[in-house]
Amino acid sequence: MDFPAQLSSEGEEYSVIISGTPQNRVTVWGYDLDLIDDANLTVIGVENIARELRFITRYQLTLESSLSELGRILRNDSRLIGLTLAMLLMPGSLLVLIRGKKLPIRDPGAWLGIVLALGLSIWPLVWLWITIVDARWRTWSLSLVLILGWAIVISTIIIRVGKHILDKLERSPENRRSLRYQFTNLFVNP
Repeated sequence: MDFPAQLSSEGEEYSVIISGTPQNRVTVWGYDLDLIDDANLTVIGVENIARELRFITRYQLTLESSLSELGRILRNDSRLIGLTLAMLLMPGSLLVLIRGKKLPIRDPGAWLGIVLALGLSIWPLVWLWITIVDARWRTWSLSLVLILGWAIVISTIIIRVGKHILDKLERSPENRRSLRYQFTNLFVNP
């Protein structure tokens, strides 16, 4: 039996009646365990130990319900999602910035994919090495690694972007001394 989609069916109670005649018999599969607390199975005319019918439900998300569910997930778990992304992206960002000469800003999607892939492959190695030396992560040590890692990433990006701007502005000789002096005092020699 197939039923049409029941919109707004959450929490609703439904009854399914299956009947037959002596000429048209009906066979229904059932369980002898009571799997659903609020469901009742009544069999009339036959001795039966079944307590539940075997049935399969399928749920089809509509655009409205899927956006509502996504909003609920983001509202309830946004801090956990943000922390997870910060943990996964940090080691890959460090490697790309340390190894690469230029930050590939032209294609942020490729940069994000490379950084995420590196992060996903580096963390298991870090965990392995920590375990091999018989050390343990604590909340403070993991937080410290995360904060220091992102501080290095952000400072490296600021320095590289600043140097890039200075290189462009250095072409005019009158700006050369004052801009370089201001930049070095602001970022490099605090």
